[in-house]
Amino acid sequence: MTLKIDNGKPIYKNEVILKNIKPQRLAFNFSFISKDKKYSYYGNSMQKADKISLLSKMMILSEDDFTIIMNRHRDQGLERLDELEGQMHIHPDFVSSKRFDKCLDGFWVFRLGGKKGRVIGKIYKTTFYVLGIDTSFSAYKH
Repeated sequence: MTLKIDNGKPIYKNEVILKNIKPQRLAFNFSFISKDKKYSYYGNSMQKADKISLLSKMMILSEDDFTIIMNRHRDQGLERLDELEGQMHIHPDFVSSKRFDKCLDGFWVFRLGGKKGRVIGKIYKTTFYVLGIDTSFSAYKH
């Protein structure tokens, strides 16, 4: 990065230009997590160990190519649900932003292991929008 001075104000210019980069790894976005405390990060019954499991699982899911993650068994990768028939409501800003309509069909879930819970979201390209963390297994029928 170079710094040039123009009219007494610094101007930063990136000299590295990335061209034709196609995202290949899964990224996570928590901007639209449920407002319902039951499915949010802070309000639900997640213990410190569960939060560590969440972080560990996200790291594992973001280490490999997106295609590989999508082809793993549901215990190690992602599972697709056609609908959420439970109690979890989608953040209204996620729907009004039109992101909901641009995402892959269905809802996507990854397991935190054992009886720790599941993370529910939608996927746009390679971004997993976390919509809720279900530690009570009440967001959809199992």
